[in-house]
Amino acid sequence: RLLSGEAEGPAAPAARALSEELLADLPRERIRSFCIIAHVDHGKSTLSDQLLAIAGNVKLGDKGERQLLDDLQVERERGITVKARTASMWFNQHLINLVDTPGHVDFETEVKRSLRSCQGALLLVDASQGVQAQTLANFKSAREVGLSIIPVLTKLDLPHSDPAAALEQIERAFKIPEDRVIWTSAKTGEGCDEILPAVIEHIPPPPLKAEAYLDGAKFRARVVDSWYDKYRGTVCLVSVDHGMVEPNDTFYTETNLSTKQFVVQDIGLLLPQPEPRAFLKAGMVGYLVGGIKERSQVQVGDFISDRLATLQDRLKALGVRPGDESATAPKVFASIYPIDTGEFEELKKSVDRLTLNDASVVVKTETSGALGAGFRCGFLGQLHMEVFFQRLRDEFETE
Repeated sequence: RLLSGEAEGPAAPAARALSEELLADLPRERIRSFCIIAHVDHGKSTLSDQLLAIAGNVKLGDKGERQLLDDLQVERERGITVKARTASMWFNQHLINLVDTPGHVDFETEVKRSLRSCQGALLLVDASQGVQAQTLANFKSAREVGLSIIPVLTKLDLPHSDPAAALEQIERAFKIPEDRVIWTSAKTGEGCDEILPAVIEHIPPPPLKAEAYLDGAKFRARVVDSWYDKYRGTVCLVSVDHGMVEPNDTFYTETNLSTKQFVVQDIGLLLPQPEPRAFLKAGMVGYLVGGIKERSQVQVGDFISDRLATLQDRLKALGVRPGDESATAPKVFASIYPIDTGEFEELKKSVDRLTLNDASVVVKTETSGALGAGFRCGFLGQLHMEVFFQRLRDEFETE
């Protein structure tokens, strides 16, 4: 539904409130971007639902918990988040971009990539479990990229919750005093109305970019995520850090530094359903469709711009190569082959399209005397491998 823009129903109140005139006049100082980080099963997706409801993006049913941002079949079946999801909200005259991240260590690249697109993070701690391994790891990653941290205590509705012990662990592990912690229960909604005002108060707006190589560029944006849409090709989630991008603008990608130009066909916000817009300007995060057909033409971590020299000068000045700076070396490897050797090209097409949405998978072709042509894939863990294979079956009907 979210990938293809097939969500049904009338526009959410948030969509109706965000007029083009309002967004055009919105100063950078009233934009916020934050992500939610935590150990696995500490209530990130449920809290995301409550925040979307508070901002007016969605209406929760009587059952409350829906995990709206977990839209993959594998996420629904396993009850975990495997892909970071984003949604823009309008709250107290501020445009706020939320990113819900996975909690399992096998998807740490998703978390690190999300951190680089934000200025702050909600650090969730389950009141019944306290500080866990990924809580510590995610806190360290957020600090490394300079994010403002807002600590949030969750699951206070559980009968065996122990907030006093959890608060002590937060203060001891992170040096965060007790009076800075927000107490919540995402299931009941208790305390959740304090979070968005805290985001506005404690998280800074996106920084103003002033690099010399931006001179002459109409816009620049970073590719935060990408996925394949069977009707529109590659869809990119972009974070605009300079200027304004509009439909019919032409642009280049860092991966494809050549005379190849792409044309912006469609842009908009995710609320979380796609909402087409006339522009995305500096500080905003949204989707972009640019007629990109091949995985080799763009990758997560790329900057895109209408001015080729802007991309070339950045790479030259920083001495870096295009790509995702948060990439992690694979730890588990597996070989995959089509059941029918004649379907290798179909398998290749499916793998290419799925890795567009999961850049942490390393893929190389290999040949077996018994099985024919196939692929050797590297993953960040066993769960990561299992999820990748399940997504191949669920989303591309590949055997």
